Amino acid sequence: MVPVLVGITIKEGYETVLVSQANELRERNRLYQRRYRQRVAEAKKDGLFREVQCQATVRLANLESA
Repeated sequence: MVPVLVGITIKEGYETVLVSQANELRERNRLYQRRYRQRVAEAKKDGLFREVQCQATVRLANLESA
């Protein structure tokens, strides 16, 4: 019985760490997005920002031939 309890404890602790990391990343991303929007707004106000549409072509390498 003890190894099972230890396994459960480790698993729960691991899941807690993952949730904590996910929450931290979510918060950092939210702050980054807010700062980006503020910078864009300031640049637009100063006439330093211009929206450009671009087209990109993505080619996938065939890993089997490598």
